[in-house]
Amino acid sequence: MKYAMFIHYKPGYHEAVSEDEQEAVVADHGALAQDPHARSSAQLQPIETATTLRGQSGNW
Repeated sequence: MKYAMFIHYKPGYHEAVSEDEQEAVVADHGALAQDPHARSSAQLQPIETATTLRGQSGNW
């Protein structure tokens, strides 16, 4: 079985926390990416680039 994990931070989060906390977050993400069970990792684009798709009766 495979799972997807999404980690989301509100815009401005990294600017609002201390440098030590930023470094801890980067280290935690690095550890997750190095886990041998992890298939891949990538940063998502900012929410400003999002597109909404709506379907009706199964049609896009």
